[in-house]
Amino acid sequence: MLEAMAQAELQVRADARGAAPSVLDPAVRKQALAALKEAMPADRRGDVAAALRLDGSHAGFCPAFRTLLETARALPDASRGPALRALFIGG
Repeated sequence: MLEAMAQAELQVRADARGAAPSVLDPAVRKQALAALKEAMPADRRGDVAAALRLDGSHAGFCPAFRTLLETARALPDASRGPALRALFIGG
């Protein structure tokens, strides 16, 4: 079992090294984040933004990030992928 896990880890590392860098076009990123913000419940936007700032509450980060993910997952198919990439890849 441990040997299989070690082999899987080596394969993941090799695959990651061979992949092209993931960069999201700035215009696509901006549009995706705007769609995400628009789709987020209005009463959560301020709390989410505050919790995700560098000086935000550690306790508030996970619920805020969960709200972002749930909002992204609820977007239409065409908007979901770019929104998730904008969250995880950045720009």
